[in-house]
Amino acid sequence: MDADEEEEENHDDLSPAPSAPAKKIKPPPIFVPDVSDIGGFITDVALAIGSLKFEYKSGTDGRVRVNLEDKESFSKLKSYLNENEIRYQTFQAKDERAYRIVVKGLHPSINGGIGDRVLRQRRRCRLVGGVESWYSTECLKNAYGCHIEIDPPAAEAVDHHNYKGWSSVVLFAMVDYRYRFQYVDIGAPGRCNDSYIFQSSSLSKMLNPCPLLDSKSRKICGVDVPVLLIGDSAFRFSRNLMKPYSYSTDQTIKRKTFNYNLSKSRRVVENAFGHVKARFRRVGMGLHSHPKKNAVIIMACCVLHNILNVYNSAIDEACKAALGEHDKEQPHQSNTSTDYSRPAEEIRSAIADYLCII
Repeated sequence: MDADEEEEENHDDLSPAPSAPAKKIKPPPIFVPDVSDIGGFITDVALAIGSLKFEYKSGTDGRVRVNLEDKESFSKLKSYLNENEIRYQTFQAKDERAYRIVVKGLHPSINGGIGDRVLRQRRRCRLVGGVESWYSTECLKNAYGCHIEIDPPAAEAVDHHNYKGWSSVVLFAMVDYRYRFQYVDIGAPGRCNDSYIFQSSSLSKMLNPCPLLDSKSRKICGVDVPVLLIGDSAFRFSRNLMKPYSYSTDQTIKRKTFNYNLSKSRRVVENAFGHVKARFRRVGMGLHSHPKKNAVIIMACCVLHNILNVYNSAIDEACKAALGEHDKEQPHQSNTSTDYSRPAEEIRSAIADYLCII
C-alpha cells in the first residue's frame, strides 16, 4: 500500500459520525377554563387547526388542556380563541397543578382509609388564587389593624393614647393569603378601634354593596355564600364580613369549630404585620420621626414588603427574635353591641355546618 492510499484510508477513519436528529420541541399546552360543552369545543379545535393530531384532557370543573404537535397548530388555535374572545392561558397556574402527599414510615399493618382522610383535609390546607382560605372556600382577604408606636404632638397626645397606655397610630390593612397588603389605611389615632376605622374607610364603601363578590358566590349547604372578608369580633357583622361567634361557656361544637378555623385564617394578617416589623425594625420598635412623615414611612414599608414577598425574600430569624423582645402588646377592643344580621347569620351557619361535615 503506497502513501497516498494509506492517507486516504486514515481520512476515512476520522470522518465525523452522523449527528443525531434534532429533538422536536413542542409548543406549550393551552388551558381553556369554564368549557360547558367539551365535545363541541374539541370539534371546534379540530376544525380551527385543520388536524386531529392533538391531545386534550378535561376536568370536572370544565377546564380543558390542549396539547398541540407543532407551532403552526398552536398559532391557529390561538387565533381562533382570540377571534371568538374565548379566555385561555398558555401556562398552568401554580395553584391549579396537581400535588402529591408522601407519608413515610407507615407500618404495613396500618389499614387503608388514609387516602380518604387526606382528601378530607385537602380543603383545609390548599390555597387557591387568594380566594381559598385556611377555613373556607369563600374567603377573600383578612382585615385587621396594627398599632405602631409614635411620638405624637402634644396637642394630639390624648387621641393617640391607646388602651394599653402608649401612643400609637393604626395601620389598618387587608391582606391576602401570601401576606401581601392589598389595602392600607394609615393615620387613625390609637384610641380608635378596628371596626370604627373600617366603617370610616373607603374599603367599606367599596365592599357594601359589591356585585363582584356576589357574582363569585357558591352554594354551601344550600346557601349562596359570596366572597367574604374576615375580621375579628370588633367588626360589625355583615353579609360580606365574617366574624366569630360570641364566646360562651356552653358553646356548641359547631360554633367552636367555626371559631377555631376563623382564628387560624386570621393569623395570616397578624403574621403579615409581624413580617413588616421584622423586616423594618424601626416600624416594629417605634417611629420617632416627624408626625407628618409617619404615614409615608409606613406606606413605603408596606410596598417594599410586598415586593420582597413577590421575590420570596426570606425574613431573618434573628430580626424576628429581636423584635419579640421589644414588640408591645397590641390593644384591641371587642365590640359587644348587638349587630345581628339574618342574611349574614345564614351564611355563617352554612359555613359552620360545612366545616363540621369535612
